[in-house]
Amino acid sequence: MTLFLVYHRRWTDDYFYDSKTIGVYSSYEKAMETIAQYTQIVGFSDFVNGFNILPLKTKFAKKITEG
Repeated sequence: MTLFLVYHRRWTDDYFYDSKTIGVYSSYEKAMETIAQYTQIVGFSDFVNGFNILPLKTKFAKKITEG
């Protein structure tokens, strides 16, 4: 099973960045819906290119769904 980690990162200067974990979602579509919602929030709306989705493959989640 693949889960999708959504996070937002913006550079504060040449060496440091501010990173925030938004959440983990069961589908890519849900992750994209969340990003669409967050782009309307002050602070995130100024850095809309800072959103990222990281697919996470996990055997643990697969075993749970199989029963």
